[in-house]
Amino acid sequence: MQSAAIPINESDRLRSLRELKLLDSAAEPQFDAIVNAAALICGTPISLTCLVDMNRQWFTSYLGFNTLKQCRDWSCHASV
Repeated sequence: MQSAAIPINESDRLRSLRELKLLDSAAEPQFDAIVNAAALICGTPISLTCLVDMNRQWFTSYLGFNTLKQCRDWSCHASV
């Protein structure tokens, strides 16, 4: 499996991500509403919102999926 290339602006992206303070946060109704609407509109059993940190993915909300985080290397390999 080949990992996605690290973006040129990675340090800026990670800084912005930390400033949002969404990583490791509790569930938020807004993200749940987006995930539920996306699954309904697309007719899929799985839907999620995901933030990619330096070493992992953080799922801010998910439906039909059983984990809150996953290795970053898998972020470019997920397919439904």
